[in-house]
Amino acid sequence: MVKMPSKLWSCNSLAAGQDFAHDQLQRTISDDSVSLDAKIQESSGTSPATKTKTLGKAGQIESEASSNLERRAEAAIGRMCAPKRRSGAVTASPTVRAEFAAGGDRRTAIIRQFLAAAGNKDTFVRNVEHMLRRSRKHKVKRVFGWFSKEQMKNDLKFTPRDKYQETVKLYWVERDMLAEIEDETEERFQDRRSGDGKDGDPPAPMTGRSNALMGDDGELYDETDDDVAGGHGANDDPSSPDAVENVDDVLDQVLKIRSKLENQMGKLAVIKEAEGEKALKNMRTRADKIMRLHDDVAEIKANFDAHKKLSDACSLAVMEEKKLRKTVFKPVKRGSETGLDGKRRCVEPPGPAARAVAAAVGVSEKQACALSEAFWDELEAAEATIASGEFFTKLARLSRTGHSARMGAVLENHGLQACIPTTYVDIGLKKKHPVLRVQDMLAELSAVGKVGEIFLQGHSFSDMDDFWSLFRNHHPHHPVFKDHSRRLQHCIPMYLHCDEGTGPKKRGVLVMQYQPVLGQGSRRAEDLNTAGSTYRTRILYSVLSVHLYNKKKTFLFQLLQHWVNDLLDAYNSGIKIAMENGPVRIYPIVLGLKGDWAGLAKFGRLSRNFQRDAPSSSNPPGVCHLCQAGRLGFPWHHFEADAAWLTDPHAKDDVPWNHPSPISQLPSDVAGDFYLIDVFHTLHKGVMGDFAASALVVMMDLDLVPGGSFQARSWFKGADTRCLLSFVEWRFERALADCSNDDEEYIKLIWQAAVHANAFMRKLYNSGLWMKPKRATAASDLGLSFLRCFSRLASLSYMRRKPRFQIVTKCHMFAHINHSLRLEAATGHPTMNPIAFSCQADEDFVGKVCAMTRVCHGRTLHIKTLQKYKLNLALRW
Repeated sequence: MVKMPSKLWSCNSLAAGQDFAHDQLQRTISDDSVSLDAKIQESSGTSPATKTKTLGKAGQIESEASSNLERRAEAAIGRMCAPKRRSGAVTASPTVRAEFAAGGDRRTAIIRQFLAAAGNKDTFVRNVEHMLRRSRKHKVKRVFGWFSKEQMKNDLKFTPRDKYQETVKLYWVERDMLAEIEDETEERFQDRRSGDGKDGDPPAPMTGRSNALMGDDGELYDETDDDVAGGHGANDDPSSPDAVENVDDVLDQVLKIRSKLENQMGKLAVIKEAEGEKALKNMRTRADKIMRLHDDVAEIKANFDAHKKLSDACSLAVMEEKKLRKTVFKPVKRGSETGLDGKRRCVEPPGPAARAVAAAVGVSEKQACALSEAFWDELEAAEATIASGEFFTKLARLSRTGHSARMGAVLENHGLQACIPTTYVDIGLKKKHPVLRVQDMLAELSAVGKVGEIFLQGHSFSDMDDFWSLFRNHHPHHPVFKDHSRRLQHCIPMYLHCDEGTGPKKRGVLVMQYQPVLGQGSRRAEDLNTAGSTYRTRILYSVLSVHLYNKKKTFLFQLLQHWVNDLLDAYNSGIKIAMENGPVRIYPIVLGLKGDWAGLAKFGRLSRNFQRDAPSSSNPPGVCHLCQAGRLGFPWHHFEADAAWLTDPHAKDDVPWNHPSPISQLPSDVAGDFYLIDVFHTLHKGVMGDFAASALVVMMDLDLVPGGSFQARSWFKGADTRCLLSFVEWRFERALADCSNDDEEYIKLIWQAAVHANAFMRKLYNSGLWMKPKRATAASDLGLSFLRCFSRLASLSYMRRKPRFQIVTKCHMFAHINHSLRLEAATGHPTMNPIAFSCQADEDFVGKVCAMTRVCHGRTLHIKTLQKYKLNLALRW
C-alpha cells in the first residue's frame, strides 16, 4: 500500500496532490526507479497476458492510492465535525456536520468536495453572506369599468362622438391611467459553497470599511492607482465596458450607506436639543446628496443596458463612480512599519475599545478573546462601524477556532504590544528559556523614540557626567573610570534587582529586572528613581518559576550567567541608540544588586549572611558580607564607632563567598559592596517595624490604650510602620506627664527612640539622590541615637522578663547605613542617599509581574508573562 505523508493537506492546489500521487505510483511499480511509462512500454514486447497483468497492477495501485486519499479526507472532515477538547468549538458548519453524519452517498459527496478543494478547510466550509438590495420599480396602472351612456356623459364627460358604438347601452372604456413609482428594500440570504481553491475563498471580514473598495488581490483601493506614470491603465479607460459594469457594486454600497444614515437620523430625531437638530440637518443634506448621485448613476447605467453601446453618458457614469470612491467610499489610510524581526506591522492607531481589551491583563487570553467575540457579534449584527473593527474581527476568529494563545501576535500587529524580540537561552531545562535581552530592549526603545523617557528618565548626558564626578569621590577605583574615561557622559549607571513573588497556586516566581539610578525624583526630592509608574522606571529581563531551582540551583545560575553575559557585552561594546542630534552609543554600567537580605544571599551565593549566626561555635562564619561581624572577636551587636568590625583594616580583604556567583563577574571596585543594603526591608520591615510593634504591646502592658484589635486597612507593604511611629511618638509624649517613677525611664526611652526614628526617616526622604555632608552627618547621628535607645530598651525588657525590643542582625545592617553616611560625609563631598537602594518601587513592580503570572498556564508561564509585560509597556508609551 502506498504510504502518504501525514501533512497531505498542506498542498496548495489539487495539482500538487496529483503529482505526489503519481510519483508514489511510479516508485511502487519500479524497483529500479524506472517510470511507469517505461514499464508499460517494456511490457509491449511481451505476450498480451503479461501486458495485461502489468496494467492491472498499475490500476490496482492507483485504486489503492485513491482509496487512501478518501480515507484521509474522511478523517480530516471528522476532526472538523468533532468538538475541540479544550474549547469545545466546532470548525464545520451545521450543514457539513449533517451531511457527514448521514453517511452513504451524502458523506461520499462531502468527501469528494473536500478533495476537490485540495484539503483547504477555509475553502470547504460554508460561507453565508448577507446582502442588502434596494431597487426602484416603475408601474403603470390602467383602470377599466362598465358604464352606461348617461354615465359616460355625466360622470366621465364623454361626448356621443366617442369611438364606441352609440347603439350599445354599456361600454367597456378606459377610465383613467395612473403611474406609480415604488421603492422596495429586499433582504435575502445567499448560501454559497464551492470546491474551487480560488473562487470559493471566504470573503474578507467587515472591518469598519467597505469591502467594495478591495481589488481582486485583496488590497484596499488607493487613489494613487488611478494615474500611473502620467497616464491611465487599461482598466481606467472611461469608455471601457468593464468600467460601466462595475457601477452595480458602487450602487449597492451607496444604498447600504443610505440605510445606515436613515437609522442614525431616526435616532437623532428623538433628540430635541440644538446640537441634535443641527447634526440631523447636516446628515439629511449628506443623505440627499448621496441619493442624487445614486439616481444619476443609475439612469446612466440603465441607458447603457438598453442601448448596449458606449456614449458620453457612460463616461459620465465612470466619472460619478470615481467621485463616489473619493468621497463616500474614501478608504482609511493604513500605515505600516518594519519591526526588528523584519516583519511589516500595522501602525494604525487602535480605538479605545481595543486598548481597553489590551489593558485587561487580569484575565486570560481565552477570556479576552471570548469577550471580544461576543462584543463583535453584536456590533456586526447592528452593522456598526468602529475604529477597532479589524482588531475585534481577528480576536473573534481566534476564539471560534480555539487559537486564543495567538492573541499576542494580533496585539503586536496592531501596535498594542511592544515589538521587543524574545530570545531563548539554554539554562539546562528541556526547552529553552525566554528572556528580553538588554540590547534588544534598548534598540526597541530607541526605535519608538522612548529611550530618553524610560532608560534615561528624562536626563541629559551632561547629568551623567555630573553623576560620575560625584561618584568618583567615594569610589575612585571603580573600573568604569579606567575603561570609559573619555566617554563617561555616555555611561548610564543602573542597578539590578532580583526578588521572588507569589505566582499561580501560591508558588514563588523569580522576577529579574534592572533600572537606571537617575530617576524622576519623588514628591520631596529630585533624581531618585521612585516616582512614576514602575512599568516606565523598571525593565524586565526574565521570570523563572521557583520550583524549577528549589532543589537544583543550576538552572538559576545559568540564567544569571546569560544575564551577566548580556550586561558585559553592553558594558564593553555599548548599544547604539537614536537621539535628536544623531545616533549615540551608550554604555550601561551596573553599580550593584538590590534586594532583601535573603535574596542577596541566594543570588550572590554569600557564605556570610544573617542565617550564619553561630555564637557558640569556635569558628563562626560571620553574618555580614560587608565586614567580619559575627566572626570570632567581631561581635555584630556592637554599634558604636569603635566596634571591632568597623575598625578592622582587613575587613574587606576576603570575599564573602566560597563559590562565586555569575553576578560577581560584573565590574566592581569592592566585592562585597556590590550587594546593596535595602532600607525598606532593613527599617520598614525590620528594625523600626519591630520597634513599633513592641511599643504598641508596651502600651497595653501599661494600660495606655485599651486592649483589643485594630481595624484592618489596605496598607501597602511596610507603609504602616511610618504611621505607627508617628502615633507612638504622640502617645508616649503624653504618657510621660503622669507615669510612675518605675516606668519613667522605660517610657522616655520609647518616646526618644520614636523621635529619632521619625527624624531619621524625614532626613532621608526629604533629600535627593545626593545628600549634603551636613545633612548626611545629622541623619547618621539620629540613626545611631535610635540604636542606642533600642539597645537600652532591650536590656530593660530583659530585666522585666518581657519579650520586647529584640535585637536582630538587621540592627547591624542599620549600623552600616549610619556609619557609611558618617564616613562619606567626613570627606566633605556629597554622599549617595540610602533611599536609592530601597526597594519599595521594586516590590510594586514584582507584584505587578506576578499578577500577570497568575492568569497564565503553568507550561507557558514564562513566555506569556513576557508578552503581557510588553503589552503593559506599550500601553504606557
